[in-house]
Amino acid sequence: MLEQGTLVTTDRFEATKPGEHFINDRCFGEDFAEWLRERLTPQVTSASEPIQEDWGWVLLAELEGSCFTITIAVLDEWIGHVPSQWRVGVAYERSQNFRRLFRKAPLEQFNAMVSRVAGILESEPGMVVGPEGSPGV
Repeated sequence: MLEQGTLVTTDRFEATKPGEHFINDRCFGEDFAEWLRERLTPQVTSASEPIQEDWGWVLLAELEGSCFTITIAVLDEWIGHVPSQWRVGVAYERSQNFRRLFRKAPLEQFNAMVSRVAGILESEPGMVVGPEGSPGV
């Protein structure tokens, strides 16, 4: 599996009041996932509706025949705080790419997807973006 995460600090998305349809009280990020999907859709072959997980939200995005998992979750210690810090991850999982199960992971497409997601995040005013391990704001 290939995976890369980025930390984003922003006051733009809901991290204080859980939605009634949340699996649990920490499933924030639905509005973040919708926002990212809108901006990502013109740059990829396809992007799914947000999918709720018990820790946050997922988008499945296809680029040049490969499917990538984009994860969005608020960090536990930032729940209830404004601004909040989020982790946005991009992963290539063989289980999501059955047709390519026995082929080498598409490093070039993975890097292109990471760059597209990073570009969207970095170009948005009011978002502080840094690699995992970067200090909180």
